[in-house]
Amino acid sequence: MSKHKKRISTVNISTKKGDNGFSSLINGDSLPKYHIYFETLGTLDELNSWIGLVLVYIDDELKNEKKILIKIQNYLFKIGAELALAQSISFDNRLTKEIEGHNKRLQHNLGDYLSNGFFHPGGTELAAHLDIARTVCRRCERRLVLLKKENNFPNIILQFINRLSDYLFLLRCYVNQSEGYSEIKAK
Repeated sequence: MSKHKKRISTVNISTKKGDNGFSSLINGDSLPKYHIYFETLGTLDELNSWIGLVLVYIDDELKNEKKILIKIQNYLFKIGAELALAQSISFDNRLTKEIEGHNKRLQHNLGDYLSNGFFHPGGTELAAHLDIARTVCRRCERRLVLLKKENNFPNIILQFINRLSDYLFLLRCYVNQSEGYSEIKAK
């Protein structure tokens, strides 16, 4: 063993350029941190983080859902790069179609479960985390609609986020049903 340790270079994450309330997009444009670009990117990041928490609670019985959620996380990073004006990123609707297939399967498995009206958020711990991810996803969709006025990003992004919120809701219901949780109905 060598007496000299190999030095590992580290990346300094603090640029100190944002101290005055501005930040830059990937293309170099400097904008105030309250700009809709950063509000949308932050909400997208929050959504991805909530999905990360959901993944912590998913067990082997939902291994297919775990795989799709990891794909979703990767796609959310791709969307973030697109919104931050990275160099040309191509999108297709394969993952959106895959989510639509999962939505149909979950709805079929839920049967009459969804005909009970509106449910109180929560239930099992995993379902509660899915509810929060779903609401953040809906907020992300609203931010994207606002951002669309300034950035003509591909429509597939809005379609994907919309289908994703449906998926998160259906998965939440499926988790509660699978655990035998009796939903509390809104009155």
